[in-house]
Amino acid sequence: ISLVGACKGYRTVLTMSEGVSLERRRVLSALGAQIILTPQVHGTDGAIVEARKMLEASPDDYYMPDQFNNADNIRAHYEGTGMEIWDQTGGGVHAVVGGLGTGGTLCGAGKFLKEQNPDVQVVGVDPYGSLFYDYFHRKTLVKAQMYKLEGIGEDILPSTLDFSVLDEVIQVQ
Repeated sequence: ISLVGACKGYRTVLTMSEGVSLERRRVLSALGAQIILTPQVHGTDGAIVEARKMLEASPDDYYMPDQFNNADNIRAHYEGTGMEIWDQTGGGVHAVVGGLGTGGTLCGAGKFLKEQNPDVQVVGVDPYGSLFYDYFHRKTLVKAQMYKLEGIGEDILPSTLDFSVLDEVIQVQ
């Protein structure tokens, strides 16, 4: 986004956690982006919440691309990544493992691969403390309870994360 903003002459404002590396901040600043830091304790979710507040307060001043709730995120990986994996393995893929993030990459590619071969295993990887791991493994928690436990807004769970595609979610440090 910062590169496009710099090339097109658009004012770019990014919200990000204080936990983001100094190197990333410097690169984005060098491209002309204004960076608004949010408390590290809230991670990426805090930055998303802040961006949404800014957009709500001044809708004529901001545009917010939303990869977390964009069906094209899943579709791009269904039509692209999944097909590439299938083609490059000659249909011999047995499992695909990936970080969850927005869920779009793994869920889109995984959906395509499972349509080709229902036995393909799709495994999501998430850091310890993640709400995705807890949600996947404790299906007794309803969304509202999970959000209350995490202290975040209900709209933070990406709609691009389709738990029905995942066979397993594992945690890493």
